[in-house]
Amino acid sequence: MSKEIEYILWMSFLVLLVYLLAIYIQVKRKSLEKYKRELEASENRFKRFMEMTMEGIIVHGHGQVMEANRAACQLLGYVESELIHMPIDDLIVAGSLKKMEHDDCQEERYEIQLRRKDGTVLPAEIVQRKYDHDGRKVNFTVIRDITEQKKNEEKMRYITTHDDLTRLPNKEAIHHAIEKSIQEASSRQEEVAIMFLEISGMKTINDFYGYAVGDQVLLRIVTEWKKRSGENVLLGRWSGNEFIAILSKSTKEKAEMVAKQFSEIADVPIVVEGLELYVTIKIGISLYPKDGMDSKTLIRKADIARYRSRKKVASEFLFFEEPMALVLHEKIAMERELRRALEKGEFELYYQPQIRLDNGAITGMEALIRWNHPEKGIISPHTFIPVAEQTGIIIPINEWVIRTACRQTKQLLEYFPNLSVSVNLSCYEFENRRFVDKLANLLEETGLPPHHLDLEITERMAMDTERAIAILTKLKAIGVTISMDDFGTGYSSLSYLTDLPIDRLKIDRSFVRNIQGKKDAILPAIIRLGHNIGVKVLTEGVETETEAAYLRNKRCDEAQGYYFAPPLPYEAFLSFLRGQHRNELRIQEMK
Repeated sequence: MSKEIEYILWMSFLVLLVYLLAIYIQVKRKSLEKYKRELEASENRFKRFMEMTMEGIIVHGHGQVMEANRAACQLLGYVESELIHMPIDDLIVAGSLKKMEHDDCQEERYEIQLRRKDGTVLPAEIVQRKYDHDGRKVNFTVIRDITEQKKNEEKMRYITTHDDLTRLPNKEAIHHAIEKSIQEASSRQEEVAIMFLEISGMKTINDFYGYAVGDQVLLRIVTEWKKRSGENVLLGRWSGNEFIAILSKSTKEKAEMVAKQFSEIADVPIVVEGLELYVTIKIGISLYPKDGMDSKTLIRKADIARYRSRKKVASEFLFFEEPMALVLHEKIAMERELRRALEKGEFELYYQPQIRLDNGAITGMEALIRWNHPEKGIISPHTFIPVAEQTGIIIPINEWVIRTACRQTKQLLEYFPNLSVSVNLSCYEFENRRFVDKLANLLEETGLPPHHLDLEITERMAMDTERAIAILTKLKAIGVTISMDDFGTGYSSLSYLTDLPIDRLKIDRSFVRNIQGKKDAILPAIIRLGHNIGVKVLTEGVETETEAAYLRNKRCDEAQGYYFAPPLPYEAFLSFLRGQHRNELRIQEMK
């Protein structure tokens, strides 16, 4: 009986176990079917996502493409069947494959270059995620086309490295270009020439005609330079009117030839809007490796040579030489001293009388600046004026000269009411559009009647006749008189002389040195010319009675020079005036 019961119990247990197993299998089957449906739904959602997204998506692993969406196919120029199983390195520009197959990073973002079916390159940003799929690593890669971004970056890079007006490389790009040329020249044992070019005269054009005309002048010159530049010449704009030319594979002889071609552009006027405009071109040249081993040194030395070339009136080019640097250092030191001299009141005016030849009366005086240096004594203007002009300090110095001359002349008028004072204008005042207003204010400040101030200009300042007439007309409107200084040594055309609103010609002393020589005929002709156009004539540099008598005989109006008196400091000049006045009184009493 017990065995039957035991048998029944085991059979019941087995039936229950089979039943439970059947239930488990049924549940498991339903679970697997549900998982399969969910997996299929997930895969469908993934595929729909891949097709709907605008970004290109590629799934790849073990060096082969496994899946690619429509956007990726369009970006790369393939159909999907062509991409599947394609080696991933066929899509990537050489050098990028190793990075894409790097396994240590779980997620990364970087830029890469992909190769399209037609061979063109697609700049792309990659966002890549790695994950396990059926026991193997798979890369899920999103591709974004950054072609437009790269174009914009290139535009910005161009803007930051090129001048907006001329489209030439700017200062930063010039340094990089020189360093690159030096590296290439070093490996080939070649020379590089660096030219520092300055277009002189642009301030005058900008001030008088406006910056639009000035810009056109620059563009015309740059265009001509480009025409004359060979394949080994790179032009860049350093600053306003300054440019750099880099001559690779050069020699001193080649650099000299290019410099001549560049400077010759200024031999003819630049025509803009019907205007004939004149400039000069100054060029300084340094050579690698002779003058320096880096861009900063070569540019600095070319600039020093260019600075020296500015002493020439015409267009000029000079190669750097070591003594130039010493001269420049001396000029820099003098500039500092000039600024100190202006602050400390070390300048003073000397006056040289101007004599009426028919009766010996003093009609006026020329104000001449002297520098009373605390250690070196009196320094001639021939020493420091060129430095002052080159450094720009001439502007405050000349303002001091005019103010002081006006103030001291106003004092002299109380005793000598017929005096006038002559002051030399520099091109810097003449070119400054605010000078006329400043002069009017200065005359009002000092109380000097305008007709007692005579402004001396040079022939070169009147080369642009139309512009000169406009400026001189404004000055004449204030009430001052105008003299043309050193007449006969410059460039003025006699045909235009009658158009200039001047009051006096000052004949250069070179015409008086040998009155019996070949210039004997020129001096009387200039005197007659002055009288014919209705202006007075004064001759400078008269040193002997013979010269004075000759000029008197030729009916010259006035003269000045050491024969009458040297330039005198104010107190000595005042004594000279008093002495002359007493002599005039004695002569009148005798009459």
